[in-house]
Amino acid sequence: DASLLRNGLAGLACLLASRAKDAALILQMSAVPLSAVLNALARPVPGPEGRESQGHAAECLLLAASDSRTRQRWIEGGGIDVILNALSNTERGIRRELVDAKLVAVLAIMAAHNKDVRDEIFDRVDFMMELRFAVDVAGERARAAQTHEQQRQARRLCAGLYESFAVLAIHGEFKERLIASKKTLGALQALAKEEDLGEDPAVGFHFASLVHNLCRSREDRVRIKTGNPMIDELSGEDFKALEEFYERMPAEARPTRSGEVDPGAPQLAQRFRTWCLERGEAGGAALLVAKLCRCVSGSMQTKALIADSLKLLCSDQQERKIVAASGGVRTLLALSNLDQESRDPGRKDAEEGARNAARQALAQILIVMNPQLLQYQEQLDAVRPMLALLEHRHELLQFEGCLALTNLLSASEELRSFALQSGAWSKCKDLLFSENEEVQRAGLEAMCNLTMAEEVAERFALGKAENELKIFGAFCASEIERQQIAATGALAILSGLDEVAVRIADCEQCLEGLLRAALESDIPAVELRAVSALVSLRRAEGVNQEVRRAIFAASSLRTRRAPLRRKCSRAAELLQPLVPVAMKKLCKALRDCVRASAFSIFERGKGWQQGYWRMVMVRQSTAEELLVMVQTAKLEDAQREALAAEVIAALTKAELQINVVSIYLQFNDEISDAARPGAPLMHIHGDAQLRMQLLGLSFNIGPLSFYQANSTTCALLYERALEWLKPQNDVAVLDVCCGVGTIGLCASRRCRRVIGIELIPEAVEAAKANAELNKVENTEWIAGAPLVGWRCG
Repeated sequence: DASLLRNGLAGLACLLASRAKDAALILQMSAVPLSAVLNALARPVPGPEGRESQGHAAECLLLAASDSRTRQRWIEGGGIDVILNALSNTERGIRRELVDAKLVAVLAIMAAHNKDVRDEIFDRVDFMMELRFAVDVAGERARAAQTHEQQRQARRLCAGLYESFAVLAIHGEFKERLIASKKTLGALQALAKEEDLGEDPAVGFHFASLVHNLCRSREDRVRIKTGNPMIDELSGEDFKALEEFYERMPAEARPTRSGEVDPGAPQLAQRFRTWCLERGEAGGAALLVAKLCRCVSGSMQTKALIADSLKLLCSDQQERKIVAASGGVRTLLALSNLDQESRDPGRKDAEEGARNAARQALAQILIVMNPQLLQYQEQLDAVRPMLALLEHRHELLQFEGCLALTNLLSASEELRSFALQSGAWSKCKDLLFSENEEVQRAGLEAMCNLTMAEEVAERFALGKAENELKIFGAFCASEIERQQIAATGALAILSGLDEVAVRIADCEQCLEGLLRAALESDIPAVELRAVSALVSLRRAEGVNQEVRRAIFAASSLRTRRAPLRRKCSRAAELLQPLVPVAMKKLCKALRDCVRASAFSIFERGKGWQQGYWRMVMVRQSTAEELLVMVQTAKLEDAQREALAAEVIAALTKAELQINVVSIYLQFNDEISDAARPGAPLMHIHGDAQLRMQLLGLSFNIGPLSFYQANSTTCALLYERALEWLKPQNDVAVLDVCCGVGTIGLCASRRCRRVIGIELIPEAVEAAKANAELNKVENTEWIAGAPLVGWRCG
C-alpha cells in the first residue's frame, strides 16, 4: 500500500525529529523500519506517492545517521549500495534535488564511520562534486523558502549538511580536499543565514562543529573523558550531556585512550583560520566569524565549540583585531561569564572548559587591542573574567590574563577603581610569588598600572602597603629587565605624591633599589623611571635632608669602578628636579601674599578687565639662587611702592630658606599675559641679573632674557648639538636668534669665529657682556632680523 508506506515513513521521520534516542532504539530492535526505508529508496513506487516516500526515507536516514549502531546496521544491510544506486540511477529533476542532497549528507556522515567505509564511498563516487551539489541545492531551498514548513525543511537539510561536513572535517585527508575547493567553501559559508544560526539550535551546533574542526590541527587535540562535542542530538533545544555523544560518534572519529584521529597539519589548520577571518567587501567584519557568534544562543556544547573556535582564531596575534571587529568581544564576554548550569560533573567540566577557552581568547584580544575602542560596559564586563584567569592553575592563562588586565586598566580611572573593588590588587600581588618569572613580571606590570588609582595611593600614604614597597624595592634590583621596568615604574608613579614619597624614602629597600637602578642599570627605561622617582623624592615635602643628601651623593655609593663613577656623576646631574623645591616654596609664599593683599587679582572678559596681580616668572641658577619677576596691571607710583614692599617682604623671609637675589615688577595692561616689547619693568630688590653656569661658561641673564628653563637638559642638548655640528677651527658659526649668546659662546672654543643675530637689542647687549665676562674675543653680535643680519654678515 503506497499510501500506508508514505504515512509510515512520515511518522518515523517525525519521531526521529522529536525523540531521536527513542526512535534509534526502535530501529535497533526491529529490522522492519530500516528495511522499509531502504526499499523506498531502492525500489520506489511509481507516481507522486512513491516520490514522497523517497523524500521521507531520505529524511529518516538523515535524522538517524548520527547514531553509530544504526549506522552499522545500515552498512551491514547494504545501505551504501542502496544510497549510491539511488544517486546514480535517477535523473535529477527539481523533484529529486532535495532527496539527493539529503542522501549526499547521509553518505558524508557514513564516510566518517571508519576508513574502509570512507574509502569505498570516495572510490565509487566523485564525493566532493556530490557535496557541492548538495550544498547548492540546500542554499537554493533556503533562499526560496517562504512558508514555515519550507523553512523547517531547509534548516533540517542545512543542519544535516553541516553535520556531514563536520564529521568529515575531523580528518585531515578530507580537509586537504576541501581547502582546494574555494567554491564549496564559499557555498558552505553562505548556506545558513544568521537568523537560522541563532534560532535553530541544530543548525548552530553543527555550524560551530564544522568551524571548530576546520580550525583544529593535530597540535590542538582535545581529549574528552566522557564524550565529544562535535556530534550531539540532531533536534531539540536541550542537547544532551557530552557522554551521550560518545556512543553516537563514528568509530574512527571517536577519541580513544591511545589517541585521536589526525585532524591535519598546523599549516592546513592555519589556512582554514585565514579563510574564516576573510573580511567582507566593506573590509570590516569577517562574515564567518560574525555567523559563528550568532550561534551563542545554543546549547552548552555549542557554546563550548564557539569558545574554543574563537580561541583558535586568536592564536595569530595579527588576526585578533578581526575577531574583535566581527563581534568576538561581545560573544566572548557572554561566554566568559556563563553561570553554572549543571550539577553533573561531566557537564560542569564542559562549562568550565567553555569559560576558560572564552576567557583566554578574550585576554588575547585585549592584549593587542586599544581598550578605548570598547564600549564602557564591555570594559567593565571584561574585568572579572581577567581576574578569574589570575587565579587559574595554568601559568599561561595567568600570564595572558594579567597582560590583558594591564592593558585594559589603562582605559580610565573608573575602570581601575572597579578592578580594585573586585580584588585586583591582592590577586596581582599573589602572582609575585609565582615560580614563573614571566608571571611575576606580568603581576608587577599590572600593579604598576593600578598604582595610578587614588585608592592605591591612599593605601600607600596611610602606611598600609609597607610590604608592597619592600617588594617593589627588591624587584628594582632584579636581573630581569621587564621586572625592573615595572618595579621602578610603580615607584615613579607613587613618588609623585608627597605623602607616599615620604614612605618610599623611609623604606630602605626602595631607596637602595632606586639608587642602584639609576646608577648601575644600562637599560634606559629603567634608568629613566628610577631617576624620575628619585627626583620626586628629593623635591617632596617631608623627606628628610639625609635622604636628599644621599641622592645627590649617589656618585660615592659603594663602587670603585671609574666608568660607574662617571655614570653616578651624570645621574646626579639628572636628578635636578624639573620644578625645584625652592620655586615651589616661593610660589606658595607669593600665593599667601596675594591672598592677604589689598590689591585684587587681575580678571578679564570681553571688553573689560579689572584687578592687579597677574603672573609670576621665576628663574633658578645652578647655585640655587632665584630671580623673580612679578607681573601686575599698571599702578600709580604710590601703589607701586606699596605692592613692591609686599612682594619683597613675602619673598625674603628667613623662614622660607630660599635665596632670592633679584626681584622685578613688570606692568602690563594688555589682555594677554605676554607683555608687549618695551613694557615697563621695575627692579625692586637685589642684583640686576642672575648668573648661570653652562658647560664651563658663565652667563648673566635678566628677567626677559631667553634661556632654557631646564639648565641640565640644556647642557645635554648643547653637547649633542655641538657633537653633531663638529665645528672646525677654520670655519665660522652663524648663531641665528642667539638670545644672550649661549650656543654661540659654547661653540666659540671649537671654531674660528661666531656671528650671533638677535631681534631683541637687550639680548644682544647681554650677549656682548657675556662674551666679555668669559673673555671670549672671536664673536660678533648683531641686532636685527635674521635676514638683515645675514646680509650684513
